[in-house]
Amino acid sequence: MRRGARIAVVCCLLVAASGCRTAPDAARGASTSPSRTPSEVLSRFLDAAEAGDFDAAYQMMAGSWRARYTPERLKEDFDREPLAKERLARARAALKTAPAMRDGLAEFPIGDGKAVRLVREDGGFRVMSLE
Repeated sequence: MRRGARIAVVCCLLVAASGCRTAPDAARGASTSPSRTPSEVLSRFLDAAEAGDFDAAYQMMAGSWRARYTPERLKEDFDREPLAKERLARARAALKTAPAMRDGLAEFPIGDGKAVRLVREDGGFRVMSLE
């Protein structure tokens, strides 16, 4: 895949995409405890991504992401995207504030009108976009 296309794919990963139909999470083996707060889920996702545990990070992603990615592809895209670590750092900094909650969506502002977003799916929160 050419560089421009790969960057576009990573941007799609980092920006919420809606309208993807996915199989139920139980069929894919995804699990997020319903009792976890958006902050806890985002923190665990960031820990996993920063540690290179893309299997764990994948399980915490919203269904729209999981429909287009595998843990292997996620790792490959993070390795090739020069801004990935910077986006993770901005998301980590956003954890210092409480998220704005509305209609099953948790938003952590990161500035310039951008936000890290988590969506409530299957009784728990999942990472929907990093900006």
